[in-house]
Amino acid sequence: MKAKIFPLLAALFYLSWMCGILSDLLISFQLFEPKGLVLKEIFAQTDLTAGLLLFAPAITLKLISYPLLLISIVFYLIFIKPQLKKEGWLLIILLLIIITAPFNIYLLFKDYRLLMEIINLRPAAETIALIRERFIVLDGFPLINLFVYLGMLFIAIIKPLQKTT
Repeated sequence: MKAKIFPLLAALFYLSWMCGILSDLLISFQLFEPKGLVLKEIFAQTDLTAGLLLFAPAITLKLISYPLLLISIVFYLIFIKPQLKKEGWLLIILLLIIITAPFNIYLLFKDYRLLMEIINLRPAAETIALIRERFIVLDGFPLINLFVYLGMLFIAIIKPLQKTT
């Protein structure tokens, strides 16, 4: 009975982390022009310090839910001990999580720095520079990451490569 809670927790943390990613991406992309990382004119003429507080809930959600997602997956594997040869879909999901985890953890450190800048109400120019740095360093990874994790949801629903006896 105790072991059945971990897939539920993993799904809950997965969905909350995905919501954090999606809201973060939507807010981030609204700040800049479509070509280049130039701040939109409407934002360039105003003080964005208060507006940047919109990032705080999304970043906090990501900072909390991703480590809890990883922990719940590890506990799921320890307590249930699934046979990965029979559950090929679970193996694919685990491999995708393992491959993307270092990049996600790196982004979490960047997000933590960004959150500290926002909470301490630093000048908007410094915070915008951090947001630009996130885009420059890992370029399209957050968007690719979003699609990979949406693909994992599809794999978990369809459950391909499941061996039946």
